[in-house]
Amino acid sequence: MEKIEAQGDGDLILVPVNKVRLINSSFQSSPYAVKIVSDKVFKNNDTFVEINPLTAHKIGLSQGDYAMLKTLNGSFKVKVNLFEGIMPGVIGMAQGLGHVGENKYNNKYIHGKGMNINELMSPVPDTISGMDAAWGIRANIVKV
Repeated sequence: MEKIEAQGDGDLILVPVNKVRLINSSFQSSPYAVKIVSDKVFKNNDTFVEINPLTAHKIGLSQGDYAMLKTLNGSFKVKVNLFEGIMPGVIGMAQGLGHVGENKYNNKYIHGKGMNINELMSPVPDTISGMDAAWGIRANIVKV
């Protein structure tokens, strides 16, 4: 059996992370839930990424640093959250932020808050079945 490789260029792998108070579906998070999201996920209009301290040290990043996160599909300015619970070589970013399109459900409390990780992701085909493995994408991150 062949190993599945993340698509694109980059030394790290960006993966989406589910957070309890953020919904990642056709529904949107309650404005009250967004207000109580941890400051290590989203604060003001900054979106944080989780990076293992060992990986961050190799790259020259520290807690709270601003960094540019880049994949084949685009780039975002993010803040760094050092988190030992994520595997070295992996960057985690919360799903459920960055809603666009004003409507009665997407009001000023959730509209435009943070970055939408889906804009950086793309399908990752399994080399055997050809089906989407959907687990991560190659990424680079540098201090700004």
